[in-house]
Formats: sequence, structure tokens, C-alpha cells
Amino acid sequence: YRSDPNGVMGVFSYDLKTGKKKAVVPGVGPYDVKTVVAGPGGIAVGKVGSVLVIDPATDAVRTVAISLTGDFPELRKRWGKLADRLQTVRIAPTGKRVLVAGRGFVGTVPVEKGDARVFPGPEGVDRSHPAWSPDGKTIAYVTDESGRQRLALRNVADGTERTLDLGDGLGNYVELRW
Repeated sequence: YRSDPNGVMGVFSYDLKTGKKKAVVPGVGPYDVKTVVAGPGGIAVGKVGSVLVIDPATDAVRTVAISLTGDFPELRKRWGKLADRLQTVRIAPTGKRVLVAGRGFVGTVPVEKGDARVFPGPEGVDRSHPAWSPDGKTIAYVTDESGRQRLALRNVADGTERTLDLGDGLGNYVELRW
């Protein structure tokens, strides 16, 4: 049963044989227990955006893990055409691949045969303004993965990458040139 002997609503049990009362979910803090519903397998308790389940045989209390996700279409992953949103298109010194950047992604695509190669990394990072090295072995681009702009240098052959600090300037680095 619900009761508020201390001023905050909690859940209590009452032993019919001994007449003893016991706080199962104590009424603590500024928030009351709002709902108590008995069902098969336990007693559900609602308090401050959480759901607890009481085992009536043992008075053990467990919290039900709840995860809510919004139905926001703009946050859903989706496939789309990047062609209309490309910011950079540069042909490789060899003429066999094209360097592209758009919507925070950088990668290369074949001119004729082969597969597209998108540089891996977390979503929500801006990778932009890529440029081929004159020998075609390295691609430089600007990344804000660390929270501020840095220069990334990607080895085309093995995919390894290192980043370099661009200093303490508050500038916006664009249009990289070797």
C-alpha cells in the first residue's frame, strides 16, 4: 500500500500475522511514488520517471531499464545522394581516382573500375577541404574530431592516418594546397 508517514509517498507492506509495517520503497526525496499496480510476477511502482518491480515473496526491489528514443526523422540514418551536396571534387595525380568531400565525409571513387572508399570515423565530425599530395600517396584534409580543427594526413596505400595541430588560431582552414 502507499503511505506518506514522513511526508513523502512510499510503498509499504503489512504482515497480517504480526501486524508489522515495513517500508519496501521508502518515501524519500521530494518526489512521491505515484502509482502502484499489482500483477502476475510482481508489483510495479512508478516514481520520478522510473519503474520499479517488487517481488511480493521477498520484498526485493529491482529497477526496470527503460530506454526512450524520439521519433525524429532528421536524426535517423538514411541513404541519400551525395552528388548534389559535394563540396570538393579533385582528380588524383594518377588520374585513376577522384577525391570527394561533402556533408562531413571524405573519400575516393574510381574513375572507371573499383570501389568507393569512404574514410572511416565517427558520425557528426566535419571532414572537409581534402587535397591530394603531388605524388598521390597522401590525402590531407581538415577535421574537427578533437573538438577543434586539425590537419589530417591519410596514407592512401595503407589507410593509416595522423593529425597535426594547426595552432591556437581561431581561423577556419579551407582550400588546402600542397
